[in-house]
Amino acid sequence: MGQTALVVIDVQVGLVEQVHGAQALLQQIAGLLEKARAAGVPVVFVQDDDVSEPGSDAWQVHPEVAPLPTERRIRKKATDAFFQTDLHTYLTANRVTDLVICGCKTNYCIDTAVRRATTLGYQVIVAQDAHSTTDNGVLSAEQIIAHHNATLHGLDNVHNYSLVTPCAEITFDTPEQQPHGAVREGERVYIRSFAACHAQEYADLMRRNREFWGAHEVQRDDDEYTVEYQQVGIENMCAAWVKDQGYFFGIFLKETDELIGDIGVHEIKRGPYQSAFVGYSLDQAHNGKGYMTEALQLVINFSFQELNLHRLQAGVAPANPASYRVLEKVGFERQGVERKNMLIAGQWADHWLYDLLNEQWEG
Repeated sequence: MGQTALVVIDVQVGLVEQVHGAQALLQQIAGLLEKARAAGVPVVFVQDDDVSEPGSDAWQVHPEVAPLPTERRIRKKATDAFFQTDLHTYLTANRVTDLVICGCKTNYCIDTAVRRATTLGYQVIVAQDAHSTTDNGVLSAEQIIAHHNATLHGLDNVHNYSLVTPCAEITFDTPEQQPHGAVREGERVYIRSFAACHAQEYADLMRRNREFWGAHEVQRDDDEYTVEYQQVGIENMCAAWVKDQGYFFGIFLKETDELIGDIGVHEIKRGPYQSAFVGYSLDQAHNGKGYMTEALQLVINFSFQELNLHRLQAGVAPANPASYRVLEKVGFERQGVERKNMLIAGQWADHWLYDLLNEQWEG
């Protein structure tokens, strides 16, 4: 399997109260959530606006399986969770190829989501004991569930399929085991592409360093320091990765797995240029310890060896010696100056331009 996401469909208070085996359903979904969160994979909650008045108590996700603030919620108005929603866009941006689907109701929104997902190119696992429905006057809920478990198991749409698997047998790979989340390791730090599970920690990092980073950055609005804003930002980072527009990583301490900074390449130009800009920020508490030098070396290796770039560029304020010394330490050379090219703290500031060529790199 590639990158996997858990999709929880219509587990809303007003609907769960009606379905067969509601308590058992909630317990099984809670177990899936625990495993998915522990693995750090994307979790998506889909809510149907037809269940009850949006915003009402009955419309809310059941409190026993409530979403975390960093987990995506998607509203729908049809049985198809993909119809006129951004579910497919979100999954694509997070490089998801495989889905685990659970929720309500078996013969409506679960069945439709599974079939639609396979035609969109996803491999699907249906959680055998984590979906439910109501009697329909012809068949009991138990019969409907059994029928769909039998029907959806082995459903084959060209190259994509669905399998029905008991919750106890469903596992989620951690980002380290997934191709796009692969870790690039140094001696003391590692870098890993950002995922939805990092939104809270990244917002905390930005708040701690608001004044420190702000001395050399454009002014940020208050909402940029919220978890919700960073969740969307991480989605955009993931989308940029898919489109070959930018590659963004968190910097983590190997000893503690603490997020201490960010680094990435952006403004990628292909064709006859094969170039990009590199940018980075480090937690003030970890400055001066060589961590950024180590992370920058990992990104340079990634850029030259995996992205096959020819030239990396960087701009740095003359008043930020710690930053340009890192560049010079790894081999960047100063080429010139961009005069008053960025408004920082109300003043137009110059930036020195540095570059590093692939053939110069000895990493």
